Amino acid sequence: MLKNNKKTDNAFIQPLSRHAWIMSMFFLAFLLISNTALAKTLYITTTGTDTGFCVNNTTQACLTIAYALTQSADGDTINIAAGNYDISTTIDPGAMNLTFQGAGLTGSNMTSI
Repeated sequence: MLKNNKKTDNAFIQPLSRHAWIMSMFFLAFLLISNTALAKTLYITTTGTDTGFCVNNTTQACLTIAYALTQSADGDTINIAAGNYDISTTIDPGAMNLTFQGAGLTGSNMTSI
């Protein structure tokens, strides 16, 4: 007659639980650093459109800073091409840590907001 060997069952389950705990810790660490690791650059141009994700400066750029903010996440950079941009509302990035980059300060490379 076979007996239920609790020690054998426990030895089998224990490594699986430890493995699951280790994998959970790696997943948690990934979630904590993913915002910084996955930071992206969004683009705004005077010929852009406020659709999509603003991730390409020639074919998918945003038209307004306000729209780019709705597509941004903590750690992102918003690159604003040369041109004049009117802002009719308050721009509030909230608690997000964002970097704004303009094209320049003079001549045809000037970004004016």
